[in-house]
Amino acid sequence: MIGTARKAADIPAANVVPVDDWIDLETVDLATGVRRLTNGRGADIVFDVVGGALFEQCLSALAWRGLQVAISSSPEPRVSFNLVDFYHNESRLFGVDSLKLSFEETGEILRRLTPGIEAGTFPPPPVETFRLDEGPRLYRDVAESKIKTKPILVP
Repeated sequence: MIGTARKAADIPAANVVPVDDWIDLETVDLATGVRRLTNGRGADIVFDVVGGALFEQCLSALAWRGLQVAISSSPEPRVSFNLVDFYHNESRLFGVDSLKLSFEETGEILRRLTPGIEAGTFPPPPVETFRLDEGPRLYRDVAESKIKTKPILVP
């Protein structure tokens, strides 16, 4: 499991997240980092939770016949990529719109995750509460990676 962070300061302490290796995207591009960590092979699956600017880098990080799962596109929903590289690599692209999942489908996902949560394999992130009036500042701090916890606004 390879994780990415916008910068080294965003990488959580060891054993906080079940990730074997981290790529600091401030110092190395995704495809280069993945190829370095996989001895040139690439990733079998890339879970793209950013879209936009990272979309093509995610595709470039795929191993032969790898799968990219795209669940987001912010802020720009349109992307471009080298179609020849895409089909020569026999890459696959799969889009997931989690907002369209039913309660039953969401429940099934949670049921499958429960053993890992209970065993500590998927530990919850640390949380911190903030007053509602701190929201605008907090939003900026999150965008600038100044917050290391999951913030919760309370009235």
